[in-house]
Amino acid sequence: MRLITSVISFSLMLLASASPSPPSRVVTTVAARCAKNLCGGVNSKVVSSSQYICGDNRLGPVDLQNNKIRQNAVVGPILRNYNPFPGTCPDEFLRAYGQGAGYKYPAQDGFDVDSHGKPVKKKMILAPRTILDRFGSDRGTFVAPYGTPYEQRSLPPENLATDPRFSDGTPYNFHIYEVVKDLPVQAGPAAPWFGQVGHGTQYMLSMKVREAIRDGYLVETCTPGMHACGMNPNTNVPTQIICNKSRRWEITGSGPIDKQIDPR
Repeated sequence: MRLITSVISFSLMLLASASPSPPSRVVTTVAARCAKNLCGGVNSKVVSSSQYICGDNRLGPVDLQNNKIRQNAVVGPILRNYNPFPGTCPDEFLRAYGQGAGYKYPAQDGFDVDSHGKPVKKKMILAPRTILDRFGSDRGTFVAPYGTPYEQRSLPPENLATDPRFSDGTPYNFHIYEVVKDLPVQAGPAAPWFGQVGHGTQYMLSMKVREAIRDGYLVETCTPGMHACGMNPNTNVPTQIICNKSRRWEITGSGPIDKQIDPR
């Protein structure tokens, strides 16, 4: 079997068997706050789907609501203390942070600011073998130290919802990367936003993640022996993959295996 190139975005280790995390109180808190109508007032500006809370991808996957996402061995610990709608109902949350079909984000590229309103950030070089992660497609420019708690990233629940415009099939949009060669970034704490505490370290690349992969700065990595499945980005053919000893994905089941796959 030919090795899939590192730029591929398949379903990662998130489909592995998982030991349940302690149940979250998020759903109970939100339900009590919103009485009997959790989704009252939500006017979806996206294509409605039962896979999203209140049918709106901006509010995140229903797995946040039923706690299934927190039972996952990989992302569960990252989400253990995350409350997507702290002190609000979904419609109030969207009124506070929504903008059109998406969200409004803080100024200064999301970096926290000092007493003079200047962003708290500095240039630095990430060394090879540094492990990073990201909730989102490879079209973005931000990554974080692996395992940073979600509430410290100041991300909206939307980042956990698979974007129907892209076909990589990665559950919860979670990707893990390893630095291959010195990677210049802007580093600093995330500003509190979306009702979250923030202050987790964020790295802003000078290029999109997909370009950092293309140019040899990053590779998408995995845990050897891990099985997963997803959609071949070239053909949308369901494909089974396994993480090999080199910590790279390779095809094990259906789908083309006679050529290297580059989804771009």
